[in-house]
Amino acid sequence: MNKHPWDIFTMNVNDMLSEIKPGEKHAASLRREDKSLTFVCTNSIRWGGSKESDLKKIRKTKLIKSVTNENKSLKIEPNYEELAESIFNFYSTNKNVFDQERDEQKWIVEYSQPNTHKAFHIGHFRNVVTGDFIVRIARKFGINVIPANYIGDIGTHVLKALLGWELAGKPKPPTLEQEPNLDLSRWLGEYYSQWAQRESGSRENFIKEAWSVKDLLNQDSDFEIGEKFKKFKKNKFLISKILKKSTDGRLHSENFKNLNKSAINWKKDLDLQNEIAERWKNKDPELVKDWKKTKKWCMDAFEKIYRLLDVDFEKIYYESDVEEDAIRISNKLVNKNLAEKEGGSVLVDFKKEPYNSNKLDVLPLLRSDGLPLYSAKDLALAELKQNQYKTNKSFYVVGAPQSFYFKQIFKILEQDKKLSELIHIGYEMVDLPEGKMSSRSGNIVAFSELWEEAKKFTKSKSSQKISKKDLEKVTTGALKHLMFSRDFNKRISFKWEEVLSNEGKTGSYLQYAAVRCKRVIEKSGIQPNLKFEKTKMNKDEKTLIFNIFTIQNELKRSFETISPTPLLESLHRLSKAFSNFYHSSPIINKDPELEKFRINLAYCTLKTLEETLKIFGISVPSRM
Repeated sequence: MNKHPWDIFTMNVNDMLSEIKPGEKHAASLRREDKSLTFVCTNSIRWGGSKESDLKKIRKTKLIKSVTNENKSLKIEPNYEELAESIFNFYSTNKNVFDQERDEQKWIVEYSQPNTHKAFHIGHFRNVVTGDFIVRIARKFGINVIPANYIGDIGTHVLKALLGWELAGKPKPPTLEQEPNLDLSRWLGEYYSQWAQRESGSRENFIKEAWSVKDLLNQDSDFEIGEKFKKFKKNKFLISKILKKSTDGRLHSENFKNLNKSAINWKKDLDLQNEIAERWKNKDPELVKDWKKTKKWCMDAFEKIYRLLDVDFEKIYYESDVEEDAIRISNKLVNKNLAEKEGGSVLVDFKKEPYNSNKLDVLPLLRSDGLPLYSAKDLALAELKQNQYKTNKSFYVVGAPQSFYFKQIFKILEQDKKLSELIHIGYEMVDLPEGKMSSRSGNIVAFSELWEEAKKFTKSKSSQKISKKDLEKVTTGALKHLMFSRDFNKRISFKWEEVLSNEGKTGSYLQYAAVRCKRVIEKSGIQPNLKFEKTKMNKDEKTLIFNIFTIQNELKRSFETISPTPLLESLHRLSKAFSNFYHSSPIINKDPELEKFRINLAYCTLKTLEETLKIFGISVPSRM
């Protein structure tokens, strides 16, 4: 594989630094100066600059035109004619111009992780594009990457959805003929939301009535705190007393009439939840059958979304697959004195040996009834992934609010020296104008809803009739770009007008630049030959070359930091540079040599945009 011109240029700078400061190993750190189209070598600042006599010793290279001493640092001006020729040659001899040398590392990236029986919403969408970006950019750098998904197919949320669906009479979902854009995960998630709101409403009503008779109840100090209600923090004392008095749904004072009614209603809901939980525990055949059927509905919906987003998983894990191993591993940790039993439960106390961490508190693994919690399942999954793939690095793409939890999980896993390096890629939430999304309150934007609205808007804004395939590419590009518009550690405040705008720093702007390149080449009727003929370049031509040239550096920065920002910002600079070049320098020209040169520049811009946009999972349409 030929070296990219940027890599040759930095090697030249390193050699130059060695001539000025021999006996030291140098790795050039270059800061771009967009106004002057030059670079400042920041390594040289600590030297206090260099003498003119030192600069005269420098052996000139093809790509470096001049080196000057400015503000105690070295200013390097590229030779733009040689740079253009070097870029043309490189693009003519390399099919994939940004593929790096093969790396022997193996990574596994776990991402997406939706829950069945709930809608795939915009937060899941940010997770997917984040994980897919890591997979794609790592593959550019020659790393063997296993994209993995971990589906939450069991748990309280599943039983709540099934309960809501049962109470509605187990309706069949609409057919595609009835609803062509049907999202079955969203449809089934409505039953989860309905039941969650009902149970929450009866509970809140009960608490409200309980507070109204608080003074009377406080006369009785004989009470026990039920395990179920420990989570109610401020209200746990009050609720436990009321439950003791109203176990059978009767209270003896007229003052408790409303409280009695609300207690009966809440108890009915709790009984329904307890009943379906017991049926699940006993593997009730009808319930298991319903679970499998509805789970398939959700997985079909997820697969449809993944196809739309051009996302593939080499391995899909299910939460239900690791339950038994989670129990085994938890007990194994107890035997190794890495966890302890407390009643029927198992937990890790990080204050004790061998962890000795006061900051990590306590992490429960098994419930008092011996069933595994999510933490135990994550430990089991980590062992399973390592046994199957023997990776060097294991990435977890999970929301930033879970960062403390992953510190706990990693601390436990670090006790096993055989496991790979563990990395949590946290991303911040996507907010509605009203606040944080929640599928309990129903206050969410389902991805299917987002997609359909975006597609309608894109179609209405198109100046010409575009194919269904191109419409999907433009829509997907706009939505994916939104997810990359802020770094992973920044929240995205979701607004429809920002998602669907085709102005400013948007996906549509980048796609349009590429389409414009494509169209002008087609219109010229000239096949790019990538042969360089000496020509006097104007400022906009040099600026365009400068931005094509530096993309390689920004790609490396994005890879090293696992951040989309450096590369995405450079693509916007490139697109803006092409727009200025397009308007100031007529590509279809009376001067045939100048026309060929500019066609070649347009081709290199197109090639750069196409290949780098793929790293974000964004395709270039044929027209917009």
